[in-house]
Amino acid sequence: MATGSREPGVGCREAGVTVVELAVILVIIGVVALSLIPLVGNVMEVLRAKGAAEQVAATMRLARQYAISTGATYAVNMTSTTIGMVCDSDCPATLPPNEPTATILHGGTLLAGDDAALATPLKFDRTGGADTIRQILVRVSGEADARVCVTVPGRIVRTAPGAGCPT
Repeated sequence: MATGSREPGVGCREAGVTVVELAVILVIIGVVALSLIPLVGNVMEVLRAKGAAEQVAATMRLARQYAISTGATYAVNMTSTTIGMVCDSDCPATLPPNEPTATILHGGTLLAGDDAALATPLKFDRTGGADTIRQILVRVSGEADARVCVTVPGRIVRTAPGAGCPT
């Protein structure tokens, strides 16, 4: 027999993966993927709440910026599902008196401790200061929350619901 030749049927195996091995790997990947679905859902709710809170904070920042740049007083009007701003006093003739009211993103709901706090507009004067301290809780799907805090000097901060508002 020549060197390097093999006899038929003697321990020669092709390299590769069998169908059984591939099936086991796919089952493991499937189990891991299924276990991550609830985690991804929770993360999405938190991100929706943060997005809705950022929309609220951005509207307040815009009202403050308009108040400083025009020397007028701008009010931010809120309901449980909408937010908008309007020039309240000393309105310049060159600018439109109000911006369109926006519906809160992702079906978020606004809460402010009591209904009167939400029904009372938050006003920014020509220096950018707010007329009162305000804490707005933004809730999405009843599970995920985010908070927007406004201080009297006009600082607008988005925080986690358990975190305190800066003074």
